[in-house]
Amino acid sequence: MEEDKELPKKVDGRKTNGGHSTKGKAGRPPKITEKKLRAISQNAIKKQWGSEEKFWLDIAKNAKSGSFPHLQKLLEYNYGKPKEYKEVDINRL
Repeated sequence: MEEDKELPKKVDGRKTNGGHSTKGKAGRPPKITEKKLRAISQNAIKKQWGSEEKFWLDIAKNAKSGSFPHLQKLLEYNYGKPKEYKEVDINRL
């Protein structure tokens, strides 16, 4: 009868077997973090190139000289990233 009173041991060893909390760690970063990063990057651009327009002109110049990553970045910021399409075959079993 004393064996019935004992609870089974936790299989995975976590405290109270409740898993790990993701509160505050999961999902999109807070807006304040995004605003800080944007301000830092804008300040860096202004220090290096003098203005955002000169920054984009430099990227366009590099894209025109044949740099594909510069061209890709320029087009993505101007027109947006193309949507990814996936072909789904619902007839397969």
